Amino acid sequence: IPENARLARFCCACGLRRGELKALKGSWYIERPDGTAYIDLTKTSATKGGRPRIVPILPEDVPFVREICRAAGEGHVWPAVNTHADIHAWRAVYCQRLYDAHKRDVRTLPRSERYHCQLEKAGIVYDVAALKFCSEALGHSRISIIPSSYLYSQ
Repeated sequence: IPENARLARFCCACGLRRGELKALKGSWYIERPDGTAYIDLTKTSATKGGRPRIVPILPEDVPFVREICRAAGEGHVWPAVNTHADIHAWRAVYCQRLYDAHKRDVRTLPRSERYHCQLEKAGIVYDVAALKFCSEALGHSRISIIPSSYLYSQ
């Protein structure tokens, strides 16, 4: 796979910001005995606002992310990131995939567990728990950012 395609696939699997990608070391990839995996961004101040976070990896992406991170070892996984790379678009792909993997049927949820969009997305309803999960994974503190900046309309 060409290097740019590998970067795009990696970003769609992890949703890291540009600065986080540059700081990322292979040893920050953690895989639990049960097979779940994540990237531990508690070891860097490259996160937005310096807030540490844990980035979950979807099961279907674990082998690819594992391969990339293990190859880097203690070194940087992506020491240089092309300035033309559309990192935010790839974060949006990651977020949508993460949301889809965790969402529940909003028609069956009580009102308190549903997020009702406003303005240009008025009428669209999301699962609050899935939005919170995505918000934490992407390093945001408000769930309202997720539907407005990362999710496409349903």
